[in-house]
Amino acid sequence: MKLKNLSKWKLSESVEGLLFFAQRVDEMLFDFSLDTHKPPALNAPSLCIEAIDLVKEIEKGFMERANLEPVLEELAWSLKNDSITKELLDLDPGYYTLVNAETPLSQTRLKLEVLGRTINPNRYLAIAFERLGEAVRARKKSDIDFLATTIITTLLNIGVSKQSLFAAVNSHFFDPNGAAIECCDALDEFLRVIKPKTHRFTGFAVVSRLIKEVSESIGSFGIEIVKSLPEDSSVDWSSPVGDGELLVRVEHIDAPDHYAARDIMFRRLDALTDLFTLFYHRDHIIWRDEAVVMQECCEKTGVKILSPRGPMEKAFDLSATKASKQLNSLLRNFSARRDDGSFQRFTRVVDLHGVCVTHKIVDNQLVNLWISLETLVPSHVGGSKITKVIRSIMPFILMAYIRRLMNQLLSDLLKWDKWRTRKLLSKVPLAKGFGLLDRLTVLIAHAACEDLRSELYGRLGDFVLLRYRCFRLAESVASKSRVFDLLDRHEKKVTWQIRRLYRARNLIVHTSKSPTYLETLVTNGHDYLDQVVFDVIRVCSGKYKARTIEQAFELGSAFYQRYTSSISTADFNDANDVLSLTGLPLGFVTEVEKELQL
Repeated sequence: MKLKNLSKWKLSESVEGLLFFAQRVDEMLFDFSLDTHKPPALNAPSLCIEAIDLVKEIEKGFMERANLEPVLEELAWSLKNDSITKELLDLDPGYYTLVNAETPLSQTRLKLEVLGRTINPNRYLAIAFERLGEAVRARKKSDIDFLATTIITTLLNIGVSKQSLFAAVNSHFFDPNGAAIECCDALDEFLRVIKPKTHRFTGFAVVSRLIKEVSESIGSFGIEIVKSLPEDSSVDWSSPVGDGELLVRVEHIDAPDHYAARDIMFRRLDALTDLFTLFYHRDHIIWRDEAVVMQECCEKTGVKILSPRGPMEKAFDLSATKASKQLNSLLRNFSARRDDGSFQRFTRVVDLHGVCVTHKIVDNQLVNLWISLETLVPSHVGGSKITKVIRSIMPFILMAYIRRLMNQLLSDLLKWDKWRTRKLLSKVPLAKGFGLLDRLTVLIAHAACEDLRSELYGRLGDFVLLRYRCFRLAESVASKSRVFDLLDRHEKKVTWQIRRLYRARNLIVHTSKSPTYLETLVTNGHDYLDQVVFDVIRVCSGKYKARTIEQAFELGSAFYQRYTSSISTADFNDANDVLSLTGLPLGFVTEVEKELQL
């Protein structure tokens, strides 16, 4: 989270809601935001579509019926907590989702199809846009937060690209050269810009000369070899077409925006090269990541688009120097090296992770991520594969959750103003020797720090989103019951997401279909895998020196039990007890925290 340029804003209480909306959307669309602060993969309309598609796959025999229950559970939860669907539904949500083993699949599908028509994305967005305008003008931040999130999720799931939305919010709200923002009417223009429409595009890409070998066949893909960009194009390549390259034009691309059109163009090139490789294995048709996309209708504009960041690239990285030190430490201290079976499994997971990072096809990344998780977790845990994975990794995910929230907040505060943050945290009633994260945890969660929190809120000024984040996190950890509610909610959402990851893997393997939210799944799956792998490394390299992966996971389960027990018995009026919220049972300071506190 970063405070963007506000020079064109006429700041006043009347535009506070609009400023919060702009900052929240900017954060959601930023590649390196914490997963909790990004838009969810699905919301009520897209969950309904997922449920319908799943029923169809069950009817065809590609999926087990047991997969339907968690999807309907999540859909029911979403309908219950979504104020927009409540306004759209004609009947109680239970009418559409209440099924049992005796309910025929055809009846379940029919009810879901009726639900899908009732809350279809067009109706949903119309109400969401209207309610957003009301919430922004009334400065209702919790409503703005929900509406902004569900709008972005809906747009992404109907094909609007994240890059176009990110560019739109930054151009409209934070570009100092744009029109001045004096009132909330600026929201109406922004919603007009992002309202989904289908346009016709033509794309241009620089491709290896090998494509000439199939020049007679490329017309069926809407591809043509050309000598140059159109004369009226104002867009130039960063470097000329080389001797081993050709320029191709890809026509008749229907998409919501230039970035989505680029993706469609490259999928066509992927399909062409895959077919060619079927008959010719020695070489592959390749192309540059950059492309030029020209809109042929409405506003005839051309855009040069560079390669977007892939879903496996949206993770925290150490500097090269610190990464090498960590590698050397791992090789010296990793106790599981002494167990051939454990070390073989660990290196296999590392190999698969490397394949995911280096190979850019998202479908393959997801399949390999799932294999990594399944390979890593102990095989002796009972139940199905998916149950085994969820049960094994959940202690690590939950034990780190509040700590990650606090870490992200600390990072955001230090980016905002390092000097003021350190000065404020120095006032927290803790003895010398405690780190910044410990001090922030006490500041946010300790009842005695209410005055310090008020001072922080006041100093944050026009950084409305960061002030809101501090306030909401303080609310969420204000008591034991709220802490456990926070953990329970996160466990529920992660469980649904891991199950979705597993279903997507099965869908790709058994039907060759790919869900629209695949990149979000890969990003989240990568995050889960990294969390568990690094915790396993810590258990096997730290003071416990676990010798097998099975021992590491058993210790992880024990640590989580101790963690929840310490929260249950904690006195939230005692600063030292408050630290149990983020305590690492292994006594480690994570590398993220070391990076933050330099």
